[in-house]
Amino acid sequence: MGTTRVELRSVGVIAAFLALGVPQVVPAQPDLDEVREQVFLVRGFDSMGLALGDISGFAAGGGFLVTNAELLRGAESVVVVTPGATDEFEVTVIAADRRSDVAILQAERLDAVGVSFAAAGGEPEAGDGVHLPGFAENGSVDDAPSPGSISDLRVLEPAAVGERSVLLFQHNAPATARQYGMPVLNACGEVIGMLRTDPVMSQTALNARPAPGTSPYAVAAQEVLRALGEAGAEPTVSDEPCLDLRARAEFAEAAAAEAERRRAEVEADAAATREERDAAQRAAAESEAAAEAAREQAEAAAAAREQAEAQAAAERAAAEVRQRRLLVVIVLSVAAAVAVVLVLIRRLRRRRAQLAAAEEAVEAAIQPAAFSCLLEGADDSGRAHVLKITAEQLGTSGGVVIGRNPAQAGALLDHPEASREHFRLTVEDDRLMIADLHSTNGTFVDGERLRPGEARPLHDSGVIGVGSAISLSVSVNRVSS
Repeated sequence: MGTTRVELRSVGVIAAFLALGVPQVVPAQPDLDEVREQVFLVRGFDSMGLALGDISGFAAGGGFLVTNAELLRGAESVVVVTPGATDEFEVTVIAADRRSDVAILQAERLDAVGVSFAAAGGEPEAGDGVHLPGFAENGSVDDAPSPGSISDLRVLEPAAVGERSVLLFQHNAPATARQYGMPVLNACGEVIGMLRTDPVMSQTALNARPAPGTSPYAVAAQEVLRALGEAGAEPTVSDEPCLDLRARAEFAEAAAAEAERRRAEVEADAAATREERDAAQRAAAESEAAAEAAREQAEAAAAAREQAEAQAAAERAAAEVRQRRLLVVIVLSVAAAVAVVLVLIRRLRRRRAQLAAAEEAVEAAIQPAAFSCLLEGADDSGRAHVLKITAEQLGTSGGVVIGRNPAQAGALLDHPEASREHFRLTVEDDRLMIADLHSTNGTFVDGERLRPGEARPLHDSGVIGVGSAISLSVSVNRVSS
């Protein structure tokens, strides 16, 4: 729907130009109906559980999200929040590259189809128009993005062996600190970059999360696509250039040709006026020299006849110009309508294929176990610990990891005695199994320490010891079919 609206606006601009004969610049604004549903808030928490502040991120399909890497540094856990709502999703940090400032997140519960990237990565050029989505007063994504244009390109050259260069660009679309990680769009609503931090800003300044300033930086879309590909994502990339950009180029060429034609007409009119003035002066001189009244009347009649013929010729020429303009408008309108229909058909087919593939993937991935379990107990300081392990978690191929680091563990056990990945729960032959993951302080079942890597059955009412500080009792609950 966004592409359709842009194309029709471009045709309307050309039609207005041809009708009025006056070149005009009418900036196109992308339709955010699809993009606004793919933008999220990203919230990181430090080791004390304190929020580091909100930044932006956007879905790339398949449960993957893109956000700003530099401002997530030091976060122990990360969630994403739907703007204007309270829906939260736990996410895992898949990759974070501080040179490109691109971080890739993954959330199992996120079913957003993802934004569309510009064709061939949308190679940016100085002067290209950009649009930056923002937030409305109610917290949702605003329908009207902030417009701007690319002012400068910059390449971060490799600083060490094995590093690659990174393409950045600066633009003048207004931005706030909350918009770091927001997609930068072209006139068709396709991603050509991601808002990032200043690459030369000191770490002390970055810790204060400053506003992007009047010339914010963005990392080019091809860097984002490279990071998504390395993470195993398959984002949607447009298979043709932004039609609105082509239409504006054609409009500029038509405006230049029309301006040149009008200049030639003005010069021709000026020359004709000078010739007429000279002829009138000569006629006046001849009439003054001639004393005969009949000759003066003949000259006046001849001049009137010439003027009438010139006026008739001018009217015929103007009528021909109007007919040519009308024909051009009709041809362009028909061509644009055909292009719009073809684009809509192609996008509809692609969207149906994506939805069918997503439904098949979801049905194949959900294989919950026949039971869930509850781990509850306390540590040596009397602090209670309750871990609810669902049948869906136990049904995954790798089971559930219990540990201290939320980025690595499926169930969080917040205690210094617990390792980042302490032990794993799996299901084998309809039995609940436990295995120590080479933890520092060891895992105990009913008082007996497990050898690292060894899987052992875990029975209902069993007791799990995490080091010497935490004791958890096991409750196994069968799930009714």
